[in-house]
Amino acid sequence: MRGVRIWGKLSREEYDEAILPELQTAAQEDAEIRYVLQVGPDYDGIKAGALFEDAKEGARLLLERPNWKRTAVVTEEELILRAISLFGWLTPGDVKTFRLDELEAAKEWVAG
Repeated sequence: MRGVRIWGKLSREEYDEAILPELQTAAQEDAEIRYVLQVGPDYDGIKAGALFEDAKEGARLLLERPNWKRTAVVTEEELILRAISLFGWLTPGDVKTFRLDELEAAKEWVAG
């Protein structure tokens, strides 16, 4: 199981150094990918450069359809929760949202 936490405002450099390598490594593995994305209560958005890189990498992963099994998104951010409910079907594998106090349940679901 892999995962990442996002707090504050996500910059392009942070995306390139922390999130992108995780996604690329996960996509190259032969095993099923199980991923937990935790977005903290002080999340302040994503800078344009990071948003572009995320969209570009997401599109590449969608086209390749690696062995994504499950993704849990853990957050209190209503915009993110709504986006997942509307566009989660675009995510490879199963995606499910959880509140911050449900982090352990999210990990169990991803691992299950």
